Amino acid sequence: MYLAGLSTFLDSPHYQTLLLASSAFTLVYFGAPIPSALKNAEKAAGKIKKEPRLARICTTIHGPGTFGTRALLLGLSAFNIFFKREVLAGLSLPDHPAKRQIQLFAIFADLFAAYLARSVIKTLGTNFAAFGTREKSSVVTSGPFKYVRHAMYDGFFLGAISNVLVFWNWVPLTLLPCILLAIMVKIPIEESLILEDPNVRDDYKRYQKNVRWRLFPGIW
Repeated sequence: MYLAGLSTFLDSPHYQTLLLASSAFTLVYFGAPIPSALKNAEKAAGKIKKEPRLARICTTIHGPGTFGTRALLLGLSAFNIFFKREVLAGLSLPDHPAKRQIQLFAIFADLFAAYLARSVIKTLGTNFAAFGTREKSSVVTSGPFKYVRHAMYDGFFLGAISNVLVFWNWVPLTLLPCILLAIMVKIPIEESLILEDPNVRDDYKRYQKNVRWRLFPGIW
């Protein structure tokens, strides 16, 4: 279907460049503020009180599983373009008539995931942490947290889905259920620690009543 030259563009060599440039941009836009935000939060609100081993394992799965996979695929894709190779050809998903349109949709989904992550970091402020609560924590109920209790993980999971669709590759698809499982295991542990913290326990209980959904509105 021809739509204002879109079909012509999707079939041009520039389309692959757009995919890689967009994916690289969202990788940086999503991940760049995290280290400084963690450092500033620790300086203002203290260290994280408690981080169980299982929670750390989950973090090392969903974080590198999203960012690390993308960085690897970006590098290999750039290698293919510059050196005229097909390193990833054997790992491509089965072709689909709407593949390029799906990838274009994934670009916008990826941009939204990055925007959501930025919004979460800004909204949490000094409460931002990889896990649990800090020494001076408070319950945040504004911004994305009006809709789900763990909005940052929505950004991670949407970014992981975008990895699959943008790169059209089996590697991120295989990792996708592992990332989701890590997030779904981590969230109840995190909430149990929040409820153990006397500084925020009562506020968080009220928050749980007002915002029912942990990750997916209407589902869980």
